[in-house]
Amino acid sequence: MSKESLVMSSSRPPTPYPVFRKSKTKPKEKEEDKNDVVEYAKDMLQKSMLTGVPQIVTAPTLTSKIFKTFVVLGSFTGFLYQTSAFLVMYFSYPTLVDVQVTTPAFVDVPAFTICNRNGLRRREYCRMMPEKCGTSAVLDVFCARYPESCEDGLIKGSNQFPLESARTDEISASQEIVKKAGHEAYPLIYSCGFQEVNVTFDFCKNSTFKSFIFQDLYGRMKKCYILNALWSKAVLNLPQVPTRATLQLIIDFEPEEYFRLDQIVTGQLAIHSPWNILNPFSEGFTIRPNKIYVIQIKEDVKNLLPHPYQTNCTDYIEAWKIRGRNGPLSKEMCIEECLLNQTMNSCSCVMPSNLYPHNFKFCDKEADACTDKVNYTHCFVKCSAACHDRNFVYTLKEEEVMPVRDELQIVKLIVY
Repeated sequence: MSKESLVMSSSRPPTPYPVFRKSKTKPKEKEEDKNDVVEYAKDMLQKSMLTGVPQIVTAPTLTSKIFKTFVVLGSFTGFLYQTSAFLVMYFSYPTLVDVQVTTPAFVDVPAFTICNRNGLRRREYCRMMPEKCGTSAVLDVFCARYPESCEDGLIKGSNQFPLESARTDEISASQEIVKKAGHEAYPLIYSCGFQEVNVTFDFCKNSTFKSFIFQDLYGRMKKCYILNALWSKAVLNLPQVPTRATLQLIIDFEPEEYFRLDQIVTGQLAIHSPWNILNPFSEGFTIRPNKIYVIQIKEDVKNLLPHPYQTNCTDYIEAWKIRGRNGPLSKEMCIEECLLNQTMNSCSCVMPSNLYPHNFKFCDKEADACTDKVNYTHCFVKCSAACHDRNFVYTLKEEEVMPVRDELQIVKLIVY
């Protein structure tokens, strides 16, 4: 094997790791590198579309240069305007969801809608239609079930009852008949009062109860009563009571006035905002005699943001003021008003299922051909959520009671 020798021309010993040695850069070379970077940046900026300057400089005529200059200035102006508008909007409204759970000293009082499931009082009906009434063969069964409504084997009051052939009259009773022969506020609402506190507003006066005709789930009309209905008054502030206040309602269903003696005695109750109207047959609960219902209520207050935020709420209170302190105060009532106006404008009547207060006549079956053609879609589109909304949620507990003989038809409601 041959051997090769390496001869160094310099007398200095070699560096062990010459590849890692850093070459020295002269100051002049550093300055030249820096100038090269600056020149490169200038050249790139001049050729860039970001500033628009190259297009202006290279424009062939003075007119095109002026035009392109205005385009560039307009673009920058629009950008600054949009940025400033966004910042103003961003800092004008809160962007956080603020959930607060409080126990105030005073709470708002909700509205109560109370109905008797019986549509027509038999004595009033027989007074109006005596030819359709006669004696009944089920007195024993009725008196055994509701002895408080009987005396000496006979039902208290008139012993005239609607004949079986007249039962269709209750099912198809008109608006006018229900108003006349439906149950009255008293004795339906037999007793009403707040316990342990004094109130200064007329919550429990019969004269303040608002009657309203609802359709039950079978399409039959029932006369009901709403307590604390503020949609009929030009006021915004809800009545308040101390948190410890307890409302006690006693309901008398008047079994002796039932159109059909074999019908089970029951009623319906709904709890809701005083600014809304709810159908207790679809959005309430059933109440029965010889029961105590303990109801605990909590208020849910929502404050939303208007356009351009996603909630896109409507300030119904402001619209209510603009309309002369009249009109809907919630999304639900806005929809009902729109439905009413659409039907009135097209068919000159109101659907029996409509929940907006009015004094117009209901649409009958002859108007079905007209109402079926009405388009209600836009009513659900134009009515957005309320910016200030109040709802009431509740828990319900039913208890058995053993009242005295004269109170078997009574139902007691305790609300706190």
